[in-house]
Amino acid sequence: MNKVTVKIANHEYTIVGEEKREYLLQLAAHVDEQIEATAKANPKLSQVMTAVLTSINIADEYYSEVRKNLEFKKTLSEPIKELEDCQNQIKSLERVIALKDDELGKKDIKIEEWKVLATEKDNEITSLKSNIIETEHRLIEAEEIVNDFQNRLYELQLKIVDLEEKK
Repeated sequence: MNKVTVKIANHEYTIVGEEKREYLLQLAAHVDEQIEATAKANPKLSQVMTAVLTSINIADEYYSEVRKNLEFKKTLSEPIKELEDCQNQIKSLERVIALKDDELGKKDIKIEEWKVLATEKDNEITSLKSNIIETEHRLIEAEEIVNDFQNRLYELQLKIVDLEEKK
């Protein structure tokens, strides 16, 4: 608790408050300046009337500042609300992005699985092609053997016919 003695309108007053001493002295100086200004502007007023008029002027200043403060808060409240809305949208979009990242990760895993499967199938196709080529070679060899046997059979048939004619 701070206690200061001040002089306002040539009268000493003791002010007690929780605010700092310097602040209390500033308040008293402001009131004294306002009373002095009111007295100079209205020299015919009594000391009580001067104090009342000064009080009204100070109250007017105070309420004017309160009104300005409220208006300022109103002007700030809309951008603050918009900012909060934007922050909420950002959080919502971040959640969507996280979900999409998760989905993308799962799809990347699927793609890798499909790549492995495709590689296995490619290897299987290569193996089957190799088997087909090998089988075609065997088929050609078998056809040659069959042709060779057919030729021998024909020759043998001709020999049989010759032998039967010679008999």
